[in-house]
Amino acid sequence: MTIRVEVTDLETGDKATQIVVDGDYLILCTDPCYVDGIQTYPAKGTHVLTVKNCHPRAKAPEET
Repeated sequence: MTIRVEVTDLETGDKATQIVVDGDYLILCTDPCYVDGIQTYPAKGTHVLTVKNCHPRAKAPEET
């Protein structure tokens, strides 16, 4: 299944769209969280992603 992901920055109103095709993936981090490393194991079709500095809020802000 191919999907389209649309993201809106609630602070600035900036928008972005990304198409994710069959067999691919998308990771989305919000500041201060970031992807620090990606290890790939092609023979097994496995990726290990290291995400650092994650400090989620207790609740997301309400959409306006």
